[in-house]
Amino acid sequence: MLRFRLLVESIQLFLRMDKRKTYTMTGITEYALPDIYGYIRKHQARHFVFKFSAMEIYNESVRDLLSVDNTPLRLLDDTERGTIVEKLTEEILRDWSHVIHLLSICEAQRQIGETSLNEMSLRSHQIIRLTIESCSRDFLGRDNASTLTAAVNFVDLAGSERASQSLSAGTRLKEGCRINRSLLTVGTIIRRLRDWLFQRRIWHLT
Repeated sequence: MLRFRLLVESIQLFLRMDKRKTYTMTGITEYALPDIYGYIRKHQARHFVFKFSAMEIYNESVRDLLSVDNTPLRLLDDTERGTIVEKLTEEILRDWSHVIHLLSICEAQRQIGETSLNEMSLRSHQIIRLTIESCSRDFLGRDNASTLTAAVNFVDLAGSERASQSLSAGTRLKEGCRINRSLLTVGTIIRRLRDWLFQRRIWHLT
Protein backbone atom coordinates (compact mmCIF):
# COMPACT_ATOMS: atom_id res chain seq x y z
CA MET A 1 0.00 0.00 0.00
CA LEU A 2 1.35 3.42 -0.93
CA ARG A 3 2.14 5.58 2.07
CA PHE A 4 3.08 9.23 2.14
CA ARG A 5 3.72 12.16 4.45
CA LEU A 6 2.82 15.72 3.58
CA LEU A 7 4.77 18.73 4.77
CA VAL A 8 3.56 22.23 3.88
CA GLU A 9 5.27 25.55 4.42
CA SER A 10 4.18 29.03 3.34
CA ILE A 11 6.15 32.20 2.74
CA GLN A 12 4.08 35.37 2.77
CA LEU A 13 5.26 38.86 2.01
CA PHE A 14 3.71 42.03 3.44
CA LEU A 15 5.12 45.35 2.21
CA ARG A 16 3.79 48.66 1.05
CA MET A 17 1.88 48.77 -2.22
CA ASP A 18 4.51 48.83 -4.95
CA LYS A 19 6.51 46.57 -7.23
CA ARG A 20 9.35 46.14 -4.71
CA LYS A 21 7.24 43.57 -2.89
CA THR A 22 6.83 41.44 -6.01
CA TYR A 23 10.49 41.79 -6.97
CA THR A 24 11.42 40.63 -3.47
CA MET A 25 9.13 37.60 -3.67
CA THR A 26 10.48 36.74 -7.14
CA GLY A 27 14.00 36.91 -5.73
CA ILE A 28 13.09 34.66 -2.80
CA THR A 29 11.56 32.14 -5.19
CA GLU A 30 14.54 32.17 -7.55
CA TYR A 31 17.02 31.78 -4.68
CA ALA A 32 15.04 28.99 -2.99
CA LEU A 33 14.85 26.80 -6.07
CA PRO A 34 18.64 26.34 -6.58
CA ASP A 35 18.89 25.30 -2.92
CA ILE A 36 16.24 22.66 -3.50
CA TYR A 37 17.96 21.43 -6.66
CA GLY A 38 21.23 21.31 -4.72
CA TYR A 39 19.62 19.14 -2.06
CA ILE A 40 18.27 16.79 -4.72
CA ARG A 41 21.71 16.39 -6.32
CA LYS A 42 23.23 15.46 -2.95
CA HIS A 43 20.65 12.74 -2.29
CA GLN A 44 20.94 10.43 -5.26
CA ALA A 45 19.59 7.50 -3.24
CA ARG A 46 16.11 8.98 -3.56
CA HIS A 47 13.99 9.59 -6.63
CA PHE A 48 12.52 13.12 -6.78
CA VAL A 49 9.62 14.63 -8.74
CA PHE A 50 9.47 18.44 -8.66
CA LYS A 51 6.12 20.10 -9.52
CA PHE A 52 5.13 23.73 -10.11
CA SER A 53 1.69 25.32 -9.99
CA ALA A 54 0.55 28.93 -9.78
CA MET A 55 -2.72 30.72 -9.15
CA GLU A 56 -4.00 34.20 -8.49
CA ILE A 57 -6.94 35.36 -6.40
CA TYR A 58 -8.62 38.19 -8.31
CA ASN A 59 -11.88 39.70 -7.05
CA GLU A 60 -12.25 36.65 -4.77
CA SER A 61 -12.04 34.21 -7.69
CA VAL A 62 -9.19 31.72 -8.11
CA ARG A 63 -7.56 31.64 -11.55
CA ASP A 64 -4.86 29.41 -13.03
CA LEU A 65 -1.82 31.49 -13.99
CA LEU A 66 -0.45 28.73 -16.22
CA SER A 67 -3.60 28.58 -18.35
CA VAL A 68 -5.09 31.01 -20.86
CA ASP A 69 -8.54 29.94 -19.64
CA ASN A 70 -9.74 32.55 -17.13
CA THR A 71 -12.60 30.41 -15.82
CA PRO A 72 -12.69 30.59 -11.99
CA LEU A 73 -11.54 27.37 -10.31
CA ARG A 74 -13.30 25.60 -7.46
CA LEU A 75 -11.79 24.84 -4.06
CA LEU A 76 -12.31 21.28 -2.83
CA ASP A 77 -11.60 19.55 0.49
CA ASP A 78 -9.44 16.43 0.27
CA THR A 79 -9.18 14.15 3.32
CA GLU A 80 -5.46 13.52 2.74
CA ARG A 81 -4.18 16.68 1.06
CA GLY A 82 -6.44 19.29 2.66
CA THR A 83 -7.85 22.09 0.50
CA ILE A 84 -7.05 21.68 -3.20
CA VAL A 85 -7.81 23.71 -6.31
CA GLU A 86 -9.77 21.73 -8.89
CA LYS A 87 -8.21 21.52 -12.38
CA LEU A 88 -5.19 23.63 -11.44
CA THR A 89 -2.34 23.11 -13.91
CA GLU A 90 0.67 21.34 -12.38
CA GLU A 91 3.88 21.24 -14.40
CA ILE A 92 6.64 18.71 -13.71
CA LEU A 93 9.83 20.77 -13.72
CA ARG A 94 12.57 19.69 -16.11
CA ASP A 95 15.38 22.12 -15.35
CA TRP A 96 16.17 25.69 -14.28
CA SER A 97 15.26 27.22 -17.66
CA HIS A 98 11.83 25.61 -17.35
CA VAL A 99 11.38 27.31 -13.97
CA ILE A 100 12.26 30.74 -15.39
CA HIS A 101 9.86 30.17 -18.29
CA LEU A 102 6.97 29.35 -15.94
CA LEU A 103 7.71 32.35 -13.71
CA SER A 104 7.61 34.62 -16.77
CA ILE A 105 4.21 33.18 -17.75
CA CYS A 106 2.89 33.95 -14.26
CA GLU A 107 4.15 37.52 -14.43
CA ALA A 108 2.54 38.06 -17.84
CA GLN A 109 -0.80 36.56 -16.78
CA ARG A 110 -1.24 38.38 -13.48
CA GLN A 111 -3.80 41.18 -13.20
CA ILE A 112 -2.18 44.63 -13.28
CA GLY A 113 -3.87 48.04 -13.43
CA GLU A 114 -3.07 51.73 -13.16
CA THR A 115 -4.01 53.92 -10.20
CA SER A 116 -3.03 57.48 -9.30
CA LEU A 117 -0.39 56.03 -6.95
CA ASN A 118 1.05 53.31 -9.16
CA GLU A 119 1.13 52.79 -12.93
CA MET A 120 1.70 49.05 -12.46
CA SER A 121 -0.48 48.23 -9.47
CA LEU A 122 -0.98 44.54 -8.76
CA ARG A 123 -4.70 43.79 -8.53
CA SER A 124 -4.54 40.20 -7.30
CA HIS A 125 -2.82 37.91 -4.82
CA GLN A 126 -0.47 35.31 -6.26
CA ILE A 127 0.37 31.87 -4.88
CA ILE A 128 3.17 29.78 -6.38
CA ARG A 129 3.29 26.25 -5.03
CA LEU A 130 6.29 23.96 -5.35
CA THR A 131 5.61 20.30 -4.58
CA ILE A 132 8.39 17.76 -4.14
CA GLU A 133 7.70 14.03 -4.06
CA SER A 134 10.45 11.60 -3.20
CA CYS A 135 10.92 7.93 -2.46
CA SER A 136 13.83 5.55 -2.08
CA ARG A 137 15.12 4.28 -5.43
CA ASP A 138 15.28 0.80 -3.88
CA PHE A 139 11.48 0.78 -3.63
CA LEU A 140 10.67 2.76 -6.78
CA GLY A 141 7.60 1.31 -8.50
CA ARG A 142 6.72 -1.10 -5.70
CA ASP A 143 3.31 -1.15 -4.05
CA ASN A 144 4.83 -0.80 -0.59
CA ALA A 145 6.88 2.27 -1.50
CA SER A 146 6.75 5.08 1.06
CA THR A 147 6.54 8.52 -0.55
CA LEU A 148 7.39 11.79 1.17
CA THR A 149 5.59 14.83 -0.21
CA ALA A 150 6.61 18.37 0.74
CA ALA A 151 5.12 21.64 -0.48
CA VAL A 152 6.11 25.27 -0.11
CA ASN A 153 3.82 28.17 -1.01
CA PHE A 154 5.23 31.53 -2.10
CA VAL A 155 2.44 34.03 -1.41
CA ASP A 156 2.66 37.52 -2.93
CA LEU A 157 -0.19 39.61 -1.55
CA ALA A 158 -1.48 42.70 -3.31
CA GLY A 159 -1.00 45.83 -1.22
CA SER A 160 -3.82 47.51 0.66
CA GLU A 161 -4.94 50.89 -0.62
CA ARG A 162 -7.11 53.84 0.34
CA ALA A 163 -9.61 54.96 -2.26
CA SER A 164 -9.08 58.58 -1.19
CA GLN A 165 -5.38 58.32 -2.07
CA SER A 166 -5.55 56.08 -5.13
CA LEU A 167 -8.57 57.99 -6.48
CA SER A 168 -9.99 54.65 -7.60
CA ALA A 169 -13.40 54.38 -9.22
CA GLY A 170 -15.39 51.72 -11.05
CA THR A 171 -13.39 48.52 -11.60
CA ARG A 172 -10.34 49.78 -9.69
CA LEU A 173 -12.49 50.69 -6.68
CA LYS A 174 -14.11 47.25 -6.70
CA GLU A 175 -10.69 45.57 -6.92
CA GLY A 176 -9.35 47.67 -4.06
CA CYS A 177 -12.31 46.82 -1.82
CA ARG A 178 -11.86 43.10 -2.49
CA ILE A 179 -8.11 43.33 -1.84
CA ASN A 180 -8.61 45.17 1.46
CA ARG A 181 -11.30 42.74 2.61
CA SER A 182 -9.14 39.70 1.88
CA LEU A 183 -6.13 41.24 3.66
CA LEU A 184 -8.34 41.91 6.68
CA THR A 185 -9.38 38.25 6.64
CA VAL A 186 -5.73 37.11 6.49
CA GLY A 187 -4.91 39.37 9.44
CA THR A 188 -7.85 37.99 11.43
CA ILE A 189 -6.74 34.39 10.79
CA ILE A 190 -3.17 35.16 11.85
CA ARG A 191 -4.34 36.84 15.07
CA ARG A 192 -6.66 33.95 15.94
CA LEU A 193 -3.90 31.44 15.25
CA ARG A 194 -1.55 33.47 17.45
CA ASP A 195 -4.12 33.53 20.27
CA TRP A 196 -4.75 29.79 19.90
CA LEU A 197 -1.02 29.06 20.15
CA PHE A 198 -0.59 31.42 23.10
CA GLN A 199 -3.44 29.80 25.04
CA ARG A 200 -1.79 26.41 24.59
CA ARG A 201 1.67 27.81 25.34
CA ILE A 202 2.97 26.72 21.94
CA TRP A 203 5.77 29.09 20.95
CA HIS A 204 6.53 27.70 17.51
CA LEU A 205 5.04 25.40 14.86
CA THR A 206 6.78 22.25 13.64
